[in-house]
Amino acid sequence: MPGKTNGFGAWVTKWRRAKSLSVKQAADAVGITRGYLWGIERSKFGIPSERVLRALGVTLDIPEDEVLARAGRLPADVIEALKARPDLVGLVRVARGLSPDAIRTLGADVARHGLDTPG
Repeated sequence: MPGKTNGFGAWVTKWRRAKSLSVKQAADAVGITRGYLWGIERSKFGIPSERVLRALGVTLDIPEDEVLARAGRLPADVIEALKARPDLVGLVRVARGLSPDAIRTLGADVARHGLDTPG
């Protein structure tokens, strides 16, 4: 799906450069070809697989959830949780306007009440 990356490629380029990695260095660390990474950064190939996204996160020192979210993907465990508990979708919609600090507080409150949360 070329061109359907919502700026993901440019975002990857920014992070790669911030880590002072060449395309070859980053591609080697991720386990893909230099040409494939070049194509990702220029939105030629669309969004890569979850395996490649996770490896990009490790290589560029970006939290996994952030990489997946920037790519427009959800982690498999989140998809399964939403399938099992569709009512959680409403919680996400209500919480999307909260600040990062408010989200952390909400997560801490949920954890304090003994509910099972990842992380």
